[in-house]
Amino acid sequence: MTDRIDALLQQLSQRDLAIIAGVNQYRFLTTQQVARRHFDVLPDTAIPRRANHALARLRSLGVVATLNRRIGGVRAGSAGYVWTVTDVGRQIVAANSSDVRPPRIRAYEPSLAFLEHTLAVAETALVADEAARRGLCHVEALEVEPEAWRSYVGPTGAIVRLKPDLGMVTEAGGFEDRWFIEVDRDTEPPSRIIAKCLAYERYRATGIEQRDRGIFPATVWIVPSPRRATQLRERIASDSRLLQQNYAVITLDKFPAILSSGLEDFNQKESGQKGGEPS
Repeated sequence: MTDRIDALLQQLSQRDLAIIAGVNQYRFLTTQQVARRHFDVLPDTAIPRRANHALARLRSLGVVATLNRRIGGVRAGSAGYVWTVTDVGRQIVAANSSDVRPPRIRAYEPSLAFLEHTLAVAETALVADEAARRGLCHVEALEVEPEAWRSYVGPTGAIVRLKPDLGMVTEAGGFEDRWFIEVDRDTEPPSRIIAKCLAYERYRATGIEQRDRGIFPATVWIVPSPRRATQLRERIASDSRLLQQNYAVITLDKFPAILSSGLEDFNQKESGQKGGEPS
């Protein structure tokens, strides 16, 4: 541990360390996401001064930085700032955990598509955390890429990697649920989504997940609109190669409900509503 890292650690509170670790975990977070995660701010509410001051202080210490791009443009104000961890910040995270020293990563400005997807993945995890705080479920484990990825030997002998955006284990009503989460931004044709679902089917056929963890997780696609949800649901339902009951396609506002009720009950309720039956 260098003298600089040791000196910085003496200046950082537990919340400071949690903020740095959180930004590092997701690569990018907006000011509002940081405020909701670490200052108990509700969605779509004003960011408290203490959150802005905390981030400004961490930036002055050189452990976090903002991108040139803002989400929502200049009119978004401080809420639109996108934060990332510096190389010094990554050393702080490593020094405060049992992880080995992380490789140095050059600072860069990501493409808008990559940034929006990364922030959407972070938002999905944040919604799950907020659902847990409301008592709808308990998040027992959360894996972000690459920890959520699964590797196995394919039929040709090559290593194949399945790459969910998130892996989760939740508990609600005395039942434990396991999830693979895919965040869709409606930037790819439905055929690409089906191809990814078939990749899950191939991994399921190996039996590795079932052997190591007892059950194969449900796959939930988080999509940006009801129209996209209907489109992907219909494509999945029409493909006989897919185990239908193991998939759900939802908008993010329904994510807490599926975590609370479980996949089977949620899908049954959704089917009843679509068929005009009372829910």
